[in-house]
Amino acid sequence: MRILLLWLLLGTGLCSFAQNNDSLANGKHRYYFSNGQLKLENRFKNKLASGTWKYYNEKGQLIKQEKYRKGHLKWTFHYNERGRLIRIIDKKGKETKKSDCGC
Repeated sequence: MRILLLWLLLGTGLCSFAQNNDSLANGKHRYYFSNGQLKLENRFKNKLASGTWKYYNEKGQLIKQEKYRKGHLKWTFHYNERGRLIRIIDKKGKETKKSDCGC
């Protein structure tokens, strides 16, 4: 089930990782695109999503962060191609858009 969840989470893009089901219970994990660039950094604690999950594009740029506590998503932060924060979504789904003017 956890492998299916990660597959759905990571999408159908190629990525590589070397971990078994039991290793997902605790600790930090990294997943990579086929070109070697980091795709996702995440953490589990007691088999639950925990801490900050960071998502990157194939160029290695941070595109999204998610903050988890005890398996529950608390915040999502989206970034543009220049690394600027453009959108925040809270745990209730309320979205705050940020100006992309660069000021």
